[in-house]
Amino acid sequence: MKKIAPIRWIIVLAGFSVLFLGIVESGRFSRAAAQEREYEVGAYKDLPVTIQEVKNLQAEEDRWFRDLQVVVKNVSDKPIYFISMHVVFPEMKPPGGSSRIGFNLSYGRPELGDITVLAGTNDVPIKPGDTYVFTIPSFRAEAYESMKKRRGIVFSKRIQFLFAAISFGDRTGFNEGQSGPMDFRAR
Repeated sequence: MKKIAPIRWIIVLAGFSVLFLGIVESGRFSRAAAQEREYEVGAYKDLPVTIQEVKNLQAEEDRWFRDLQVVVKNVSDKPIYFISMHVVFPEMKPPGGSSRIGFNLSYGRPELGDITVLAGTNDVPIKPGDTYVFTIPSFRAEAYESMKKRRGIVFSKRIQFLFAAISFGDRTGFNEGQSGPMDFRAR
């Protein structure tokens, strides 16, 4: 009987180890689920683009900002030559609290942000039905990582994507106004 007792202890210890690891792992899983990032899109009526997918939003805390990809689809019947999209962290308030914390991502030649500017022969459009993948420029990712490391700043878990300007390159498009985007298609 003395030879069987050590085997029983091993089995009992192994059982407790599995139980303990299961509790630790399930706690880790529930903490991760509670920390998931969420996004919302400032959608307006008749907007010629949609966000088709947001990739890598749930990547590791140290990588998500660098790996984030926002897939935007042209759902209009016209080519799009310029898009300006705000990425906003609504739960964060700057000192004074009067504005939003975030940054801008854009597609196309900056001058086309002015709806009255015509697209040139060198401007490449996003054709109807096509997509464009926005990524965070490396200089922005480095700034985020620096703020996190030096100041302990962590961006909120909620993110908003707001379209500020969309140009069809023919002096028509959308431009963000105080009450939502202004539709310049009827010009």
